Amino acid sequence: MPYPAPKPGFIGKWAPKVYRFTGTKVHRQKTPKSQFQLEAEAQFRSERAQIPKGFVYNFKQEDVQGLKPEIQKLLSLRLASNKEISSFRKAELIEKFNQSPYDTNSLPVKIAVLTEQILNMRQHLLAHPRDSASKQSIAIALGKRTRAMRQLYKVNTPLYEWVCGELGIHCVRFSVPGIKHPSKALNPLAIDGDRVKWLIRRKLWRARNRPRPVQEAASGQSAHYLRHATEKAPDHHGKPRPVPQQISKAYPYGVSEERARGDYVVHNPTSPGPGYVTEGY
Repeated sequence: MPYPAPKPGFIGKWAPKVYRFTGTKVHRQKTPKSQFQLEAEAQFRSERAQIPKGFVYNFKQEDVQGLKPEIQKLLSLRLASNKEISSFRKAELIEKFNQSPYDTNSLPVKIAVLTEQILNMRQHLLAHPRDSASKQSIAIALGKRTRAMRQLYKVNTPLYEWVCGELGIHCVRFSVPGIKHPSKALNPLAIDGDRVKWLIRRKLWRARNRPRPVQEAASGQSAHYLRHATEKAPDHHGKPRPVPQQISKAYPYGVSEERARGDYVVHNPTSPGPGYVTEGY
C-alpha cells in the first residue's frame, strides 16, 4: 500500500531526511524563467514559425506549374505539417553544404542536419517540457553534432568556422590531442592532471555554488530552486579579449633578481652531502 502524500510544509515520517533533521520548510521547485530567457524563447518561436516558400516532397516550381492553383496550394508548405517543413529545411541545408552532387553524409552536411533536428526538438520541448523521450533524443543529437564538429575542426578549420557562422552556432575551439585513446583524449585546458581529481573538484564546485534558498515575494515561503536562473551571457563570451601580460619571476617563467645580478652560490654537485664525516680517513 503506498504511503499518503505529505501535506505542504509537513515535517514528519514521510518528509525528506534533510528536512527531518534541519526542520527547514523549503519547497523544491523549478527555477522561474528570467526576462532574458522569456524574450529569447519568444524570439526563437517567432523564427521557427516563419514558413519557407516551397512545396512538399522537395517539389520545385517547375514541377507543379502545370497543376491547378488549388492543387498547388495543397502541395505548398503553407498547409504542410511540421515534419514536412523540417524535411524541406534539411533538403535546403544539404543543397547548401554538400561537397558533391550526391553528398548527404559529409561533416558539414551532418552538422547542418543535426542542427535542424536539434532546433526542431527544442521547439517541441518548449511546448511539451515534460517529454522525457525528446530530452534524451536532443542529448543524443547534441553529442553526435559535437563529435562531428570536433572532427571537422581537426581536418579543416576554415571550413569549420564558415559552417558555424552560416548555421549561427557557437564556434568551439576544440583542443585536439595527439592521443587517439578515447579515455586519454581530454581537453588539457580544462583538466590538468588526473581525471578523478578533476571530477572531484567539479563536484565540490557545484556543491559550493549551488542555488541557495530564497524568499518568494508572492507567497512569502522559502523556496529552493533546482538550478540558477538563466541570464544573458556577456558580449565578450566566446570571443578573444586582450589580457595584460603576466610573467612571474619564479621558475620556469623567469629568474630571480639575485640570479639576474649574478649574486648566487654555485654548489658543487660532486661534494658529499650533509652529515658526511671526512675526519679520520
